[in-house]
Amino acid sequence: MSPCPKRTQQTLGALLLLTFFSFAAAAEPPAIDAAPSTVWHADGSNGVYGASFQPVAGKLALGEYSVWKLKLVKASGQPLDKASIGISAGMFGEGHGHGMPTSPVASAYLGGGVYQIEGVLFSMLGDWTFFFDVEQDGQRDRIRIDLSFSADHL
Repeated sequence: MSPCPKRTQQTLGALLLLTFFSFAAAAEPPAIDAAPSTVWHADGSNGVYGASFQPVAGKLALGEYSVWKLKLVKASGQPLDKASIGISAGMFGEGHGHGMPTSPVASAYLGGGVYQIEGVLFSMLGDWTFFFDVEQDGQRDRIRIDLSFSADHL
């Protein structure tokens, strides 16, 4: 007869397997999210307002219209409700100097300082700039958001 009863041997074997798989799982490298960010943040040139800008779909679209969310906040961090927003966008850097082929607009106020932006159409990869001219109660600010649209975003 063996020194350990059969049930003890089975339990020890199961523990040994669990220990092995625990170490094997721990030895795997952590997953790395290599996808670039699709949320951009900026403060206004006058420091009155700040913004976050992101596509509703969670990714950028090339050659397709996309809907975005623009969240505006006051310098205090409070949401900016029902502001007037003018938008211009384009590739204004070296070698381009042209606007976006469409004219994005703030089409709806969603509450909590969040505005729906429609009419965003990226015609090519590259460096794009959005200018948001924001006004509320006589206070104005221009927020510039630069984004680099690469194949990694697709």
